[in-house]
Order: sequence, then structure tokens, then C-alpha cells
Amino acid sequence: MAVADGVIYVGAQDAHVYAVDADTGAEVWRYRTDSNVVTTPAILDDLVYVASFDNNVYALDIDTGVLRWKYETGDSVWSSPAVADGTVFVGSNDDHLYALDALTGELRWKYETGESIPGSPTVVDGKVYFNSYDDHVYALDAASGELHWRFEIGQGALSKPLVAEGLVFIGSWDERLYALDQETGALRWNYWTGDSVLSSPAVQDGLVFFGSDDGLVYALESQTGDLRWSHQTGDQVRSSPTVAGGIVYVGSFDDHVYALDASTGTLLWRYETDGDLRASPLSVDGVLYIGSRDGYVYALSAGAGERSVVVPEATPTPDPASAFVPLTEAEIKPLLDFALSTDEITITEITDHTQLVLDIFRTGYYLLVGRTPEEDGWVPRIMTGDAYLQFIDDNHRGDPVLKRAVAFCCDRTSDGLDLIINGSWPVATVLASLPHEVGHARQKFMNPVQSGDPRDSDVGAIREGEAYAFEAALLRKLGEYARVNATQVPVDSTASRFFDSWRVLWLEQFDDLTLEHERGALLLWLAALNDSRLEGLRDELLSEYILSPASLLAIHNLFVELAPGEIGDYVAELRSHYRDDFNVIGGTLERRKGNVPLEGFVEHAPLIFVIP
Repeated sequence: MAVADGVIYVGAQDAHVYAVDADTGAEVWRYRTDSNVVTTPAILDDLVYVASFDNNVYALDIDTGVLRWKYETGDSVWSSPAVADGTVFVGSNDDHLYALDALTGELRWKYETGESIPGSPTVVDGKVYFNSYDDHVYALDAASGELHWRFEIGQGALSKPLVAEGLVFIGSWDERLYALDQETGALRWNYWTGDSVLSSPAVQDGLVFFGSDDGLVYALESQTGDLRWSHQTGDQVRSSPTVAGGIVYVGSFDDHVYALDASTGTLLWRYETDGDLRASPLSVDGVLYIGSRDGYVYALSAGAGERSVVVPEATPTPDPASAFVPLTEAEIKPLLDFALSTDEITITEITDHTQLVLDIFRTGYYLLVGRTPEEDGWVPRIMTGDAYLQFIDDNHRGDPVLKRAVAFCCDRTSDGLDLIINGSWPVATVLASLPHEVGHARQKFMNPVQSGDPRDSDVGAIREGEAYAFEAALLRKLGEYARVNATQVPVDSTASRFFDSWRVLWLEQFDDLTLEHERGALLLWLAALNDSRLEGLRDELLSEYILSPASLLAIHNLFVELAPGEIGDYVAELRSHYRDDFNVIGGTLERRKGNVPLEGFVEHAPLIFVIP
């Protein structure tokens, strides 16, 4: 956020730019873009500059919010504009840094890097400093765009470079804060934290302050990189610190804003909001302003105190309904850790992981519904790759769709419905596929008439939504039980691009009936946000950013109960809400990121990470 003449200017993930009275919080004006606004506005004279995921850079009248000009780049813009000497500098995910005339929006020059530019530029002494996902930090001549120097870091960066005391400070995904010589780009020092450094640093009185995904706020000697102090918060720190009056203010993903003594790191106070804090605090005239993921901007005095901390309860486990004894947490955790990290196939000529997969699956199913799969009539049959293909040839006329599948439902036998699984896929893939096919089995058993419609239809999309809801519910239940991450997604650049690709697909191809899997995933969101029968799910999504296993099971059951004749109207009703919910869904997905590697379910069953 930015402030000028008693007005705060802030962008929001509801696609709006807001002007808010700094004293009262009353809205002065708002301007709607066509997508999320996650950038910090810049101000010059009578204009406010802001960028949006809709690819555009906007110049708005500071008093009225009326559009004065906009400039379209080639991709979404996460970079906050910087204004200097009558020029607006901004990076785009189209790999270019743009220099635009501040009054007219006309292009003065652009500079192409080897990857997207999500971070914000800094302009100092006629040079513009920025980073790219091509793993380089750049210094360009601000007037001409000519390269002054560039320096390669271990991985790309999101943080904004800080230029101070003859150094350029910048954090990186490679877990380090770098200090580069301002004139030459030569490395002066780097400091290795315990996780990615996405917080933009601040400098005061010879100390550089920044946060890390390891949950710590650091203070280092700016010239040497020696540690002065660190303070542990309850979660990742991506908020950029603000230093004022000898106090460091910074937000954390634990929903708190912290006030720390700049010299010692001693906690002076903390204040709890209802959402994680990624934004940078802004200190003006003894008032601290900060935006939260709960959708509010807070104005705090230096005496703001601590609010009570509410810890949400885990989803309850059903009472036992059989003599089955599930694996204990201690037993299942190493099995699940192995399943999510190995690339070994489930069944080979040498190693057979069938029993491991079945033990994990049965435990997850039991924890979710209180029975075993076999008690409900679902019988997993994991075959070798060759046996699976032969089975399709012998029993399903060599169906090419089934041959490419990991699993399918179902073959009816005297024991119930057999779930046929191709065991030549990785363990994590098979683990995700089993509950997906159970979702289909439950539909076939409870509402078989739904099965009469073809795949490429609204009914087909609802069927896939049913399956994904049950799949995600079971995997999240396992994650809760074993304290293994089966829900969060990586924080690196691929996660954002993954989410962006889904948002684009959902926006442009919602009505493509051949995409029944993708449409099924989206219908789960729209139902959770808009179906009045799913009481409380919208509030749960907006506050927790993800649905509990019990809530997903509720959507699954509702979809299963739908008659084919009512599904067309039901999908059309959900469809009517999509434009309004598009930014809500995108913002919720972004909030869900965690710090996990690209492995396990993320690598082998990524679609469950776009399930609400």
C-alpha cells in the first residue's frame, strides 16, 4: 500500500484498487480491473500507478480514481510499479521490464530477460535494479534500458531489491539474502537462512532486516552479513519489514503483525488479524497500516496489543463401525513419507508395493467414513502393467481410454465393485487414484442412473466432481492423521504458474464439455461458494482457504444425490456465478501455498491441489 495526503491506496485480490481515508478507514473511491491486484501502488503528483494480473499497468487520477491511461503488457503483472524521473518502470511475466512515460503511458523502452519478472524494480541514481526468474539480478540505465551489470543468483527471486549503503540487497528462492556492489554487481556477501527469502529487506542504522520462509525475522550487519539477532514467528515471513522509531514492524503467515526492537529483536507487541500477513506494513505519523488476507486493512497505534489466538480443531475421526484396526500415526507416517517421495513404481518384477498402498488406503478410508472399503463393497485390484492391459483387452474390448488410465471403476463381482488399478504407476499416483475411483463407485452404487450419460456432458463433469471431492477428502484426512503434507502446494514459481494455467483454462474453456475432469474440479468451487444447502462452506473457504475432509464429503454426497434431469439447470446456475467468483477462487488458491518440494501428490496427482 501507499499513502499520500491522508489517503491510503491499496490493491486487492477482488480486482480493485482502493483509496481509503487514513484516519477513518472510509472508502474514498475504488477502481475495478479485470483480475487480481497484488501489487503496491506508486504515486507521482496527481496519479496512482498500479498493475494487475489482467496484463495491464494503470494510471488513475489520485482524487477520483478515474482512468487516465493503461498499458497492456504481454502477460500478467505481479511487479509493483516504480516511478522516477517521469517514467514508470514495471516487470511482466512476459519476460520484459517496461519503461513507460508517466503522463501518457507510451512505451519508452523495454528490456527482455530470459524468464518472467515477478518482482518489483527499484530506481536509484539513474539505474533501475530488478530480478528475473532467469536467476539473475539486473542493473539497467534508467534512461536508455542499456545493461549496466547482471549477477547470477542460485534461483530466481520475488523480493524487491533494496539499494542502500552502496549495496544492492535481494533475497532468493535459494534461501539466501545477497548483498551486491551497487556499481559493479560483484558479490559482497550472502547469508543462508533455513528457507526461501521472499521478503524484501529494509535497512536502518547499519542493519538489514528481512524475513524468511523458515519463520524467522533477521537483522544482519549490512556491510558484513554478520547476524545481529533473529526472532521466531509462528509461520513463514514474506512481509517486507518497515523500520520506524527504532521498531521493526513485520507480518507473518501466522496471522500476526510483530513489533520488534530494532537493536535487540525483543518482542514489544504483536497483533492478530484473521488472515495471513504477506503485505508490508506502512508506518505514517505514529500509525501502522497493514493489509491482511482476511480482506481488511488495519490501522494500529504503537500500543496495539495481542489478540487471543484461535486454533482450529482438526476434522473429527468417525466412531469405529467395525473391528478393523487402522494403522497408528507412528506406523503410517513413514509409509506415507515413502509413498510421497519415491518414484519407484508400485509393482515391478523385483519390488511389490501393493500391500503398502492398500494399508495406507484402507486406513485413510476408515478414518474418513468409519468403515473399510471392503465393508462398503469396494474391492481394490492392483495389477501389474501387463496384466492390466491384458484385462482391458479381455474384458473391455481394448478401450484405449482405459488403457491410458491409472485406474477405473468398476467391474461388478459377487464381492461388490472392483476397482481396477494399473500397478505400473508411481505409488503416489496410485494412492490418489484409489479414492478417486471410490468416488465413482459410490455414485454407481447410490445413484446408478447418473452413469447413463456420456463422459462429455454436464453429468460427466458432476461425476468427476464427485470423484475429486472424495479423493481430496481422503488424502487430506491422511495428511491430518499422519501430520504429512498432503494438501499444501510448493511456494516456488511453478506453483503460481500451475495455478495461473488453471485459472486461464477455467476462464476460457468452462463450457468445453470434453474437459469433464477440469470442469468437475471447478464445479466443486462454485458449489461450495454458492449452494445454500452447503451451509458454512463459503465462510470456511474464505477463512481457511481450503475445505476440510468433512466439507468435501458433504459436496460429494450432494452431487451424488442429483438426478440427471436436474444437473443441466444446476450447472447453469453455478455457471452464472463464475465471473463474480473468479478472483475469489484465484486468490484462495494463492493463499494455500506451503513450503513443500515438488514431489509426492504435487508431482503425481497435481489436480487435487486445485480442489477447494
